[in-house]
Amino acid sequence: MTDNLHLLPPLGLNRTTPSWADPVVQDAIETPPINKEVRAYLSECFFLLPHRVIYCPEHQCVVGMRGYMNVPDPYAEYPMLAIYFAKYRLRKYPFDILRNDITWPEPYVVLNTIMRRLRTHRFLKGNADAASIPDDIRKVIAPNLDIPSGMEGELLEVPYSERKLGANRVMKVFEGQDARLEMERFFDELLGSSHSELYPDSSVIRVVSDYPLRSQADVIVFSEYLRKLWYIEKILVLMNMVPDSVRDRPDLEDPSIVWDLLEDLQRQPVYEPSQNERMTQVAALLKLWPDALEEFQQQRKDCRTFIYSKIRAWLPKKNKVKIYRGTSVLEDGSVKVSLNFTEYSYIKSAYISFRPVSSREAPHHPEKVLATFECRHVTREGSESHEEDAGDAGSSE
Repeated sequence: MTDNLHLLPPLGLNRTTPSWADPVVQDAIETPPINKEVRAYLSECFFLLPHRVIYCPEHQCVVGMRGYMNVPDPYAEYPMLAIYFAKYRLRKYPFDILRNDITWPEPYVVLNTIMRRLRTHRFLKGNADAASIPDDIRKVIAPNLDIPSGMEGELLEVPYSERKLGANRVMKVFEGQDARLEMERFFDELLGSSHSELYPDSSVIRVVSDYPLRSQADVIVFSEYLRKLWYIEKILVLMNMVPDSVRDRPDLEDPSIVWDLLEDLQRQPVYEPSQNERMTQVAALLKLWPDALEEFQQQRKDCRTFIYSKIRAWLPKKNKVKIYRGTSVLEDGSVKVSLNFTEYSYIKSAYISFRPVSSREAPHHPEKVLATFECRHVTREGSESHEEDAGDAGSSE
C-alpha cells in the first residue's frame, strides 16, 4: 500500500495558478493516475456521499453544499477526520444541514470508525499487505493522534451488519371507522379544502395540495432529492436493457463520470426524451463498475430515507401504516410511495406521490412541491363485494 500512496496527488498545490503557467505544477499534476482498486477502496471508506465537503484552514471550518461547521481545535491537525464527520452527518441526517450547534465527538472516535471501515473492506481480502495497509493510511490522515486505552471500540455508530433490522418501516396514522369522512376531515384541516380534488367515484379519495414546507430553501432541498431519486430509479430500470456489448466501448473507461452525468440530469427542470441517451450511458457505466453501482444504490436508499421522513412528518400519528414496495416513478416527474393500512380492512390501497413544480419564467427554480394522496376504500354499499379485495392490502412485492 505504501507503494500506492505516492500515486495520490500532492496536497497543498496553489490551485489559483494555472497549470500551464508553472512547469513545476504541470509536472506534479501529470503524475500517473492512482490504481483503480486503490481509488475504489479509499473512496468507499472515506467519501460517504458524492457531495463535496472541503476544509478551509484559514477559517478552521468545513464547508459543504448544505451549510458549514466550525471545526473544534482538536480536529485542526486532522482535516480528513473533520471532513469525514461532516459527510457522516449529511448521510445520517439527509434532511439536516451543517451547522454550529452540533456536538463533535472526540477525534479518536472518528478515527476508530474510519479504521474499522478500512480493515473490513473487501479490498483487503487476499491482499498480502492487508495487515499494514490500514496503518499506513492512518499515518497519512492522523499521524500523531493517540487512541486512549480501552477506547478502541468507540465508534460513531453501530456497524450496519450488527443492527437489528425490522421487516417494515412503521409509522402512525389517523383512526376512525369511516375512511372517507376521516380522511376528508384530516386533509381539509391540514391542507385547506381549496386545494383538494376529489374523484366522483365514492370509493376513491384523491387530495392534491402543496406540501407544507417552512421555507424556499426546504423546497429546493426536497426537490433535489425527488429529482435525484427519479433519475436513479429510471437509470436502474434501464440497466436491464443495456446490451453486454457495452463492455467493449472504450469511452466508458472512467466510472467517475457517473456522478457528473447524474448531476447534469438533475439540473434539468423536467424530463425530456432526449435525456435517455445520457441515462443509458450511466446505466452502461453501472453495469461495468460494480463499486459505482453499489454507491448508486446507497444513494437511492439515502433519498428514500429522506422522502420517508417527509411522509412521517405529514401523516397524523395515530395507528399504523407501513411503507412498502419501495418507491416508483411516474412520467410526469413524480415519485410515488405505496402505503399499507394494516389495521383497516376497509382501506384497499393508498399511495402518496411528490412532484417538484417550477414556473415557466424560472424553470430551474422549483416554487413548490405538489403532494398527491390517493386512497381506494370499501364503500358501505359495496362492502360485501369488496371484502375479499380489501384483504389483499397487506401483500408486499
